[in-house]
Amino acid sequence: MLRLKLTKFLKNRGIFTQIDGWQIHFMNANTDEVLNRENSITDLMQQMSNPTGILKQDHRSYVATFEHDKTKYVIKKFTLQNTWFWFRWTSVLFESLGEIAYRNSILLQEDGLIIPEPIMLFQRVRNLTISHSWMIYKYMDGEELLSTDVIDIVSFVKSMHKQGWVHRDAHPANFLRTANGIATLDPIRATRSRNMYLRACDVLHMMRDMPKAGELYDDDKLGVWLKISLFSHNLGKIFRLIKQKARAIFGNSTHKTDANSMSHNPVNTESVRKND
Repeated sequence: MLRLKLTKFLKNRGIFTQIDGWQIHFMNANTDEVLNRENSITDLMQQMSNPTGILKQDHRSYVATFEHDKTKYVIKKFTLQNTWFWFRWTSVLFESLGEIAYRNSILLQEDGLIIPEPIMLFQRVRNLTISHSWMIYKYMDGEELLSTDVIDIVSFVKSMHKQGWVHRDAHPANFLRTANGIATLDPIRATRSRNMYLRACDVLHMMRDMPKAGELYDDDKLGVWLKISLFSHNLGKIFRLIKQKARAIFGNSTHKTDANSMSHNPVNTESVRKND
């Protein structure tokens, strides 16, 4: 989806404003409980700098929780949008990482699938490119699923397929058992598609952690597509192995750079995956 089309999509589902150089999209009128539009964005930044908990922090993203008016929220920074030139450059025409996750959250919710409620997207634009991308959504209470919950996970993924979606990251830690049913988290890779190959990739992805997922999915139409997806997956493994060997031979400082960048971050992290 081009960014022009996305902007039109968001305007029909909320309002845009600008505060202190940040472009902000509020999902609905209730968003005022998170941030009054007349307040400075720096106030919110200061509030987020003292989170109640860190859910995730690595070179890809930073995820933390904070509370406002006795309501718990999750703030997610898409770190790669800021650190990778590719994501900044392509954002001139296409969606940023935050816009993809935000849009998918809205569409999945509209299609009746359970997902944390999106509240706000705010981004900084420099020279027509998006250099910083953040998203706020409501914290969702629930129990993180395990590989033993394969029946529930397969059932949810099948419901996504029936709605015309593929998950593309269907591992147990991306699902919660809530009071309203099974919910999915982190929809950045989800996409609207009825492509049989992509559906088969979902099943293959589940089978890595849950071998019985293929039997439980029980769709004969995926038979040949599962074989094709398995073949392409094996090719990918061979390519990654060759890449690792090349790095070992010629040297690579990527991991060292990532470790150094993380060591200078003053925030202490927790090994928590929920609402990630």
